[in-house]
Amino acid sequence: MISITINLFIIAFVNFQLCTCSTDNENAAMKEMTFSVPISMLQDEREFDGKKLKKLLKPLGKLYNTSSDEGIPINSTEATLSVEKMMVELNRLIQKEYSFLYKQYQKLKTVIQAEKCDSTTNVYAVTLQNTDCESKLIIEGSPATNCSDVAHHHPLSCSILSKVASADEKIIGAYCSVGLEKSFPKKKSICKLSRYPGEEKFKTFVPEEVSSWFHDAIVYVPTGNRPLSNSMHSNNYRGRQGIVGLGMLPHLGAVQMNVVTIFRKNGKTTEVLSLINANGSIEIPKVFVTNPIQKPFGDEIDHILREAFGTMKLSSSDIEDKLQKLYNATISTKVKHRATPYDTDDAYVITEVAGVFDENKEHIGSINTFPSDGKFQIGWKEADKSALRLKRFAKPPKGCKDCFKTHLEEITVLRSMFREPEELTFDNVENLSKLEAFVVNETVLFEDTSLESVSFSLKLKDCFKMQLEEITVLRSMFREPEELTFDNVENLNKLEAFVVNETALLEDTSLESVSFSMKLKNETNCTLVLSVELPFTYPLCQPPLVVIGCSSLDCHKLDALNVQLRQYISSKFAQAPFLYDIAQWICETKVPTDDEAPVDEGSDVLETNEQPNESKVFCRYWIYSHHIYNKVKRRGMLELAKQLDLTGFCLPGKPGVVCVEGDRRDCIQFWKQVRKWTWKKISLKHVEEEEDSSLFVRKFGTFEELNFATQPGSRHMDFGLLYKFMVDHGCGDMFIFCFGMQGRDSNL
Repeated sequence: MISITINLFIIAFVNFQLCTCSTDNENAAMKEMTFSVPISMLQDEREFDGKKLKKLLKPLGKLYNTSSDEGIPINSTEATLSVEKMMVELNRLIQKEYSFLYKQYQKLKTVIQAEKCDSTTNVYAVTLQNTDCESKLIIEGSPATNCSDVAHHHPLSCSILSKVASADEKIIGAYCSVGLEKSFPKKKSICKLSRYPGEEKFKTFVPEEVSSWFHDAIVYVPTGNRPLSNSMHSNNYRGRQGIVGLGMLPHLGAVQMNVVTIFRKNGKTTEVLSLINANGSIEIPKVFVTNPIQKPFGDEIDHILREAFGTMKLSSSDIEDKLQKLYNATISTKVKHRATPYDTDDAYVITEVAGVFDENKEHIGSINTFPSDGKFQIGWKEADKSALRLKRFAKPPKGCKDCFKTHLEEITVLRSMFREPEELTFDNVENLSKLEAFVVNETVLFEDTSLESVSFSLKLKDCFKMQLEEITVLRSMFREPEELTFDNVENLNKLEAFVVNETALLEDTSLESVSFSMKLKNETNCTLVLSVELPFTYPLCQPPLVVIGCSSLDCHKLDALNVQLRQYISSKFAQAPFLYDIAQWICETKVPTDDEAPVDEGSDVLETNEQPNESKVFCRYWIYSHHIYNKVKRRGMLELAKQLDLTGFCLPGKPGVVCVEGDRRDCIQFWKQVRKWTWKKISLKHVEEEEDSSLFVRKFGTFEELNFATQPGSRHMDFGLLYKFMVDHGCGDMFIFCFGMQGRDSNL
């Protein structure tokens, strides 16, 4: 019997960038994280729930090796004394970047839970209390005994992992956040939750419900060793795991772990492949795989199989044929789960079950004894009831021919739509021919059993979604009919339909790439027309196609400007929405004249010559950022402006705008503090100054955060409403300094 399966799937990787708080014992800093989230749109793909698989494997060796050791409770008095000794160190971690939010000293309020995990490791769950003492003074050595409690709008709670050496106790891991006490476990051992199965042994306890990178962390000190800064990998999209680096995993990024469920028929008995252990019980092998297609059982088992076939005096070609039959008969089942005990911030596990049933001993079933591979020893055992429950993973799906036929029809449709090589990429084009042959004549499988699953990559849905969001922003900025003109408005409706329902592409194949024209004026008041086309895979794969037209420029100058634009796109495009950046670049770039060459975009930062020790000078700063999303930064700017007695506003989103006004020394301090945080791009666009204080009038009553979202929950703002707001406050003329173009009121 020949067992065949095929999985047709579309894989998309969405790249996210976000700013988060990263702190360790040596350094605390705001950093911008980049990570990839695999999004699968699957057809007939086998999936199995991770919790159910854990139950099935419980009598056959746990799915993940974890310690069940709980900690020994520490009495309240001892725990309080221990944590109080570490409070200065904890405050130092808070102060490294967040003195503007928590300027006062934080003292211990309550020890919620405390456990001794081993002879040198303790873990605590605590809440903190704000005081009237300045944290800086206490850290420098002043006593905290006279500090009085003060209410704080955002009280902190922390989990602390400490190392005990003689009489000293030092923080080796910490996680602090607002309202964290709500997520502390009530009936679970925090030592058990803090254990890691690798050499590191312990990780910082981060409750799963607040582990997301989007959750604000005031202090985050994970255990482990950070990867080198030049290491190319994707951060764990599942969130903070309390440990960095490799942990116990073989490499950074996504790591595939396969659960090996191999059965054979030996006479009337069904046998299962098991690890050979001391107690003689069945233990299903779990292996990390680097090549799931060519070696679905990992390098160790592949090496053992080659040696085993070699002892049977088979030729090299016969050995390869046996292995190929085995791997072609392998059925993969994805396991649905969230974070695993093996995960770190930099490496994470994706689990699959790799199943085979060699009923007629055609390949692996013909091996009776397996050689040892050092620590790895496998062998056949009679399958008991628990093992037989796993046999489902080794059975092929029914009705393969109809599935194959449907797959080929869908592939034909997709091929007719996506003709560019980078839009639709097949891992093995030859496999499609075999698939077509099987649909015509099923017996060809007996002549050629090398049929593999069809796999290809197609990045679409998230590209279309990002295109629509970017178009919404452009529409809010360019409201005049002649400023933004679409070649085919109906095409946008089809795009929206696909984002809602992927099958719409197969129902209506007339979708075309989005194309439109934008009319802009640059610094020299020259009107330029941008012809824009968005490829299907923009912005995750391809950059936009943009050509500049201008009736007032001769062909040589226009060619030079287009060459400069192409160079800018080639150097700056980073698989992210890019149209606004292009528009801004064009507005800021000088049009070449007969006497001068094209000039690149200006510097990111407008330097000023302020002298902080001068007499009182009033000014207004206009700050532009590529984007402002992070809640900690936004709250930090609100607190900082309040402390410095500055008024103005912050408009979050992409792009982000900040305006502060007040004494020049305070504005300088605000800009000095804010620009230290990690940004993709931030610049001081314009400074207004008035040395005569009697002539300076504040245009804003307070410093506030604006919300002009294009729709509820959107990160994109209506710049027409922003322009109206600026006009209402007497600073509408500053719009062109921030965005390089004239503003438009949304209501007009």
